[in-house]
Amino acid sequence: MGQIIEYGAIEEKLATIKLDGEETRTNLLAIDRLIKDTVGEGGAAWSGESATQFRTSWDELAAELPGFITIVENQALNVQTMLTQTKATDQNGTVKPGSTGQAAGANANISLPQ
Repeated sequence: MGQIIEYGAIEEKLATIKLDGEETRTNLLAIDRLIKDTVGEGGAAWSGESATQFRTSWDELAAELPGFITIVENQALNVQTMLTQTKATDQNGTVKPGSTGQAAGANANISLPQ
């Protein structure tokens, strides 16, 4: 017997990845505002050489983090594309002409040979 692809579970994970990416971006913006408001400037709550070094390190990291989120989101899109194509594939391994890739049910499953 082959492996079962649980479309519903995969689609739930993909939706979670999207929501987590949006939430992470929102949190990063809030952290960035907090750091910029409180670290490294003369009137900041934390100033001095160590604060300036921290702020510089944060600025470098903050510039890179959105790219990592985008990488994860792009991989999720690749999985979604594969999932859509798999749902549109018949048992002989050929894509059904005109198929939208939608399964008959939200939790439709197929078996793959091992």
